[in-house]
Amino acid sequence: MNGSSRHDDAIFAANRIFSTNTNDFDASKYVNDIQHAIELERHSEDASRWVDLTRGPDLRRLLIAIGIQSLQQAQGSAYMNSYIVSFLTSTGVTNVFPVIMGLYTLYYVAILTGHFLPDTVGRRPILISTAAFCGVSLLVVSSLVVAFQSPSDVQGKASIALIFLWEISFGVQSPLIWITTAEAAPSRNREKVQSIATFFGFGVSLLITSVSPYIQDKGYGNLGGRIGFIWAAFSFVTVAWVFFMVPEMKGFSIEQLDFLYDSGVPTLKFKKYHFDSETEVVLDGEVVDLAESGAAVKGPVMCAQKTSETDSY
Repeated sequence: MNGSSRHDDAIFAANRIFSTNTNDFDASKYVNDIQHAIELERHSEDASRWVDLTRGPDLRRLLIAIGIQSLQQAQGSAYMNSYIVSFLTSTGVTNVFPVIMGLYTLYYVAILTGHFLPDTVGRRPILISTAAFCGVSLLVVSSLVVAFQSPSDVQGKASIALIFLWEISFGVQSPLIWITTAEAAPSRNREKVQSIATFFGFGVSLLITSVSPYIQDKGYGNLGGRIGFIWAAFSFVTVAWVFFMVPEMKGFSIEQLDFLYDSGVPTLKFKKYHFDSETEVVLDGEVVDLAESGAAVKGPVMCAQKTSETDSY
């Protein structure tokens, strides 16, 4: 199909595959549509440049994707996946195997909430609440390690309960990491942003997995169960970072998100916009030219109805 000599061959092949006596399949139109899509994709690739990721809305979206991927690992995901046995033992847990099986089962169940919670509750509330809960849980677990120098049965049971709660909360949060990464990536540079963000996420995971034994084990950092203070701190960093950096992207299409980011809409005001059509922008009931009002609009102008100032973020 790339050469004109193959155009007729493509039409012939399409007819053989799709045309029947009972349909009105137009092989010529089908092939032309495919060629048109290929040309659009080539044009998109030409317009997509690495340098765009260093400025403007693409840089903002890249930082959101990198941050959400990296902070997931920094909250303790990489550590728990690799050293959960050591952590449980250091907090006073003796019978580790059934605890781990229970943790992974609950984590799987919690992940299933990603099918409905993000579109019901929203992205920001889940990310903020789960990060805060994870931080508090590990903070208490590590505090128990400090308070009880010799592990006791009470400490072990309390630690197990808190770690189970941490696992549930983190499982609820996990699908949002990938949802946010996908929604943060701009249409034009989607592959670049997602690949860079994933690279940073796995990079942080590798770093944590490599250095954690030296921080935790005797003869080195000797933190033991107190290593949870580190992951708890990053959970609280995640709360602040999501609040100020990650807008509420629930209910918006990819094209609408492109418009909001390109228009420079602040993080806390995304939820105030409601789209009605793709012809004009309406704010507070009045037609507004965002380009003239100072917004950096790129691409097609869309209709956005700004909701009440009393709406929650």
